[in-house]
Amino acid sequence: MSVSSQTKSALSERDISDADSLNIDELGDGLSLLDLMGILIKRRYILIVVTLLSALMSATYVFNLQPSYRATAYFLPLEIKDFIKLNTVSINEYKPRELYLGFQVNFKSRDIMRKYFDKKLMNNGLLKKNNHKENDIEGIFEEFSGAMRIVRPSSYQTSRPLMQAIFEWKVKEEAEPILKEYLQFVSEETENLYIEKLRQLVDSKIENVQKEIGIMRKMAELSKGNYLVRLDEGIAMARKLGLKKPMLEDLDASALLSVTKQHGDEINPLLYRLGYAALEAERNALESRVNNDPYISGIEEKLAEVEHLRLIQMKNEDIGIVHLTQDARLLPNYIKPDKQRFIVISTTLGFFVAIIFVFISYGLSGRRSGYKG
Repeated sequence: MSVSSQTKSALSERDISDADSLNIDELGDGLSLLDLMGILIKRRYILIVVTLLSALMSATYVFNLQPSYRATAYFLPLEIKDFIKLNTVSINEYKPRELYLGFQVNFKSRDIMRKYFDKKLMNNGLLKKNNHKENDIEGIFEEFSGAMRIVRPSSYQTSRPLMQAIFEWKVKEEAEPILKEYLQFVSEETENLYIEKLRQLVDSKIENVQKEIGIMRKMAELSKGNYLVRLDEGIAMARKLGLKKPMLEDLDASALLSVTKQHGDEINPLLYRLGYAALEAERNALESRVNNDPYISGIEEKLAEVEHLRLIQMKNEDIGIVHLTQDARLLPNYIKPDKQRFIVISTTLGFFVAIIFVFISYGLSGRRSGYKG
């Protein structure tokens, strides 16, 4: 007799209704699929009860969950043409992409979120008291900070990096206005930080130009001092030669040579020829001069540059951070939880747990009967 015919005769002689009394130690590897089905049928009430309980518990849980609603907005970086005026006024080298990335960083910044939450959200009436627990400020903030995020949507293809701001909130009527106001707040904060950097750059530029002006004035003062020394030497030489008035051509050459040797080679050989009367008048005029600026080459341009920098006015309305292609908009339906999917998955898991429980209980009962035998 073949193995197949032996198995069929054994199954025909076995009553499936008595499957619960089988000894698992005796059957061992001989337990067939029909045997397993018999066990499940015999204990089908356990399967039904456990599966129904899973469905009931999951339905109770999911229908008691507060749904979340999603508000979204899309934005792009500014184009170069929007920065022509800004870069001209601000003497700045920032590019649109850098400001765009700064906006994204600020959007996700917990410090910025806290600042908005404390200064705006808790005082502007957007949060309805009956929708939130009273005196649970930290809990509300944690929910708020966890609900804000930025993603790059894969469904949109643009030449510039389009980004999507998402706010998932439990109160439908609050989601859209909160996201809209938060985007505006982050934009203003980014503008303020940027303007502060521009002011620092302008102040630094003014300081550098003023240093250049200071150096030019010091050099002029040094040059003035050197020329006064030359005048003194010229006056001394002219007096030595007896030249009160401009020199005549018949001056004694030997007298000129002795004076030149006495005062050294640094004396301007032509300066004494003006005569000490003219040289002393020039020296007095030069020494009494208080302001050297009119005689310093290039200093007028530097002074005008400082005045121009001081007149620079930087305002938030002159600066754009991002270009909103779509303002904050609420999706028509809640986005989570997906009640139907949750119940189906929970019920399916409950059914498989029930099957495992049936086989485990069957095995334990079989072992206990084996021990008694």
